[in-house]
Amino acid sequence: FDAVLTPHLSMWNALPAAERHPLVRQMARQGVPLPWVPHAGRPYGLAFVGVQNQHRPLRAWLCELVGERWPLETRQNISFSEMLELYQQARIVPNEASAGESNYRMMEAASAGAVVVTPDVGADQNALFEPGWEICVYRNACDLMEKVEELLAEPKQAESLAYAAWERIQKDHLPVNRAKQIVSLAESIRQGREPEEHAGASRRFYFDSSLWLARVQGMRGGVSGFSGPNTGNATAPTAVPPGGGPTGETLNLSIGMLL
Repeated sequence: FDAVLTPHLSMWNALPAAERHPLVRQMARQGVPLPWVPHAGRPYGLAFVGVQNQHRPLRAWLCELVGERWPLETRQNISFSEMLELYQQARIVPNEASAGESNYRMMEAASAGAVVVTPDVGADQNALFEPGWEICVYRNACDLMEKVEELLAEPKQAESLAYAAWERIQKDHLPVNRAKQIVSLAESIRQGREPEEHAGASRRFYFDSSLWLARVQGMRGGVSGFSGPNTGNATAPTAVPPGGGPTGETLNLSIGMLL
């Protein structure tokens, strides 16, 4: 590979130098473009979506711990859009990170405008959201319970955190942001390999190739309605798939193929 993209740059950098690729960049899972829903209209205080079984003991422990103290809406084996709809109805989403990772749930809950209460996993997470300003981090079980209790008791503070994270998603973590990162990296790799007069053609090649790959993957997955960038997005529903409409879906699937 010419380059490696990973959400967990610190884990990669911890590898012995001889085992690391020379060109590595951080790229986390993209967020979802969803409308802001004020917390006053949300019926649930806490919600959690994820499979709970013997293979996920930490997740089951988290739900049991929080659910014994407060009402916790839990769901398993639901669709992506159903999950986003639930998170849009909740004010707080507690999170676990069984491998010390920055995971999908953090991006999904923040996209839906819920407060993310997540373990303090360090630099990789902090590069995505600012602790204490955009997300709420905890160190242990006691700290988790104290943070949740404080957020429930201070709804304005909770909504302020949630809105800051939602804004960060809109600014830095949508599919178009990830696409720009990939194209920029590809351009930097290209430089030095060909004369500058071919740069425009290369840039168009990257875009055309990405669009073609997205359409192929869409047809294979039974997704129709892909369109180019000049057609615009349809009116966004309450909960939308990653990318937020035909053009956004194209970007999202292109990233999936390129990664």
